[in-house]
Amino acid sequence: MGRRVKLSSKPVRKARREASKSRRSITAQVEHWASLGCMAAERKLGFLKGPRYESDPANPHGVVEVHDDGRRIFGRWDMKLNAFVPAPARARRRK
Repeated sequence: MGRRVKLSSKPVRKARREASKSRRSITAQVEHWASLGCMAAERKLGFLKGPRYESDPANPHGVVEVHDDGRRIFGRWDMKLNAFVPAPARARRRK
């Protein structure tokens, strides 16, 4: 069942341009881009290598870097560097 979605004019212009090149309707072009975005988010595209990033459920401002081998590194995203910055290792407390 279809739903109406309001989009700003800029992405609609881009979709119209790309749709005409690939002989799709504007709706089909937007759906195509959405499916690519879903595949990228689910890491089904082969060219996406390296870690992915998730929000840290324990820290509202934190980010978790998740590697393909299962390692999870907690830290934050530095907007000036546009890069992930790992949190300093926490000292273990003795009981």
